[in-house]
Amino acid sequence: MSAEWATGVDDLFEDFDDRIRGMRKTIDPQYRPILNRFGENAARLALIVAVGCDPKEPIITSEIQTWANAVAEHSLQVILRGANDNIADNDRAAEYLRVRQQVTRRGQSGITTRDIVKNLRGSIDKRRLEDILAMLRQAREVHLAKLTMDSGQARVRFWSAESLPDGATIIPHRVGEGLGERPAA
Repeated sequence: MSAEWATGVDDLFEDFDDRIRGMRKTIDPQYRPILNRFGENAARLALIVAVGCDPKEPIITSEIQTWANAVAEHSLQVILRGANDNIADNDRAAEYLRVRQQVTRRGQSGITTRDIVKNLRGSIDKRRLEDILAMLRQAREVHLAKLTMDSGQARVRFWSAESLPDGATIIPHRVGEGLGERPAA
């Protein structure tokens, strides 16, 4: 099925498509082929809505195309964010992401070193895990912090930067510290 564009809507679509394709220089080269599809996706979405509004004589209005462009762009951002958070270039990067995801998934409750080791079931050796946790802490993606509970009990855990609870005290990383959850005296 084909649809007509209302006056000026073809320019609206072309500007969007050009802007998305112009992102080629700003994103990781491995994700550049993804950009080619988002103009098409916006056009398809607009067509579907236009046909839904008037199946006999569909017209893509500026409102419909603006909405379709916004949905396509949001989808692109979600895909790129997911790719950055979940796609590894090599085995070492995959290990890094695996450890980071364990901490991130725990959210506000945090995770102990013991639970990380238990969840890994020996797939990452101790030295490599120490290196990954040190890198995550150095990048400030993950924090080892102490949180005193209402009961007075202190919890020392890893939290993602986004989930670090209010009132938690970050324990500074010291080179050669190892995996221990207790801060050096």
